[in-house]
Amino acid sequence: MAIDDITAPAGPALEKPEEPEEKTVTRLEALHGRRLVLTEESVTVEGDKDGWGGWSVAFLPQIAAIRVAPGRKERSTLLWGIVGVFAAIGVWQVASNDAVSAIGGIVVGAISLALLGEFFFRLPDLNMQIVLGTETIDVDIKRSQADEARQFADLILETRRRVLAAPPSANGAAPAIQAPRFPLP
Repeated sequence: MAIDDITAPAGPALEKPEEPEEKTVTRLEALHGRRLVLTEESVTVEGDKDGWGGWSVAFLPQIAAIRVAPGRKERSTLLWGIVGVFAAIGVWQVASNDAVSAIGGIVVGAISLALLGEFFFRLPDLNMQIVLGTETIDVDIKRSQADEARQFADLILETRRRVLAAPPSANGAAPAIQAPRFPLP
């Protein structure tokens, strides 16, 4: 039976109970089509249709730590730079025409040196890790957004403190707090 074939029984329509909407505190645009959204109850990592299509959520009481640190360097530029150096030597040695040999070797060598320079001198982007006990949510952030990323991390921790310090709700239930699994020093 296909899902489209299922019909609702005759009678009163089922209504979804009204739930209070979560208030968005702030947003941060990340790399690879990702977006971090901080609400009063959680941090959500969303993707877009064209980039990363996934979705992750971390509820504030579950967050143990947040790290903003330099990410890993892309090693593909190093690999292509090294391959290019050997290609430049090959073009210089193999080409039968002296002009083609010299110009081809210089062009391929310059491109290779640019790739090697980018690997060794360009600073990597940042990586924000939201630590949830033994699990982490990793998001890459542009290096130019370093201050915004640190402010976002501070705002997550401040919102978390407010949520955990909130008085019990109207029904008398206190917010759920996950106790650490090991003794803290």
